[in-house]
Amino acid sequence: MTNIQKDEMVALLKVFDNVGLLPYVVLVGSWAEYFYQEMLEGFIPSIRTTDIDFYFPRGKKPATKIDVFTELRSIGYLYEENRGDESSRFVKVGGFEIEFLTHPGRDERKIFKIEYADINAICLDKLDIFNKKGTIVSWASKRVGVTVNLPSPATYIIQKLVINADRTP
Repeated sequence: MTNIQKDEMVALLKVFDNVGLLPYVVLVGSWAEYFYQEMLEGFIPSIRTTDIDFYFPRGKKPATKIDVFTELRSIGYLYEENRGDESSRFVKVGGFEIEFLTHPGRDERKIFKIEYADINAICLDKLDIFNKKGTIVSWASKRVGVTVNLPSPATYIIQKLVINADRTP
């Protein structure tokens, strides 16, 4: 993990905090490890990716709409939508690719519209672990200056083991 990556992550989380999105998403994937080094003495993160994934738990909604687009554009992100499956992400040249994820509902759609943020979240199996009580922790990061929702370290490991079986080398 480079200083440029760290700076990009901090800028992104501050944008999400400023627009009020941070309480409604969970930082999942390898970038959660950045915060585990604050939580777990001696932990050394192994982050090699510029992909960052945020999980939207269904049911938790703000009272008003959140404008993520304008703020992300202000720090150089572009919005991309795949016309084939309507999935979307934000990308920055030389920066992160941000995707939003959720678990499939009863209707088993591949994309779920997060109306309050006007974002299309990709529905993926094996994310429902993040809906279980006690699996998410809110961490007040002194390093970043925001409170971020993360999978508990145990949940993170279990979820990685579960999805690893589906990955191809």
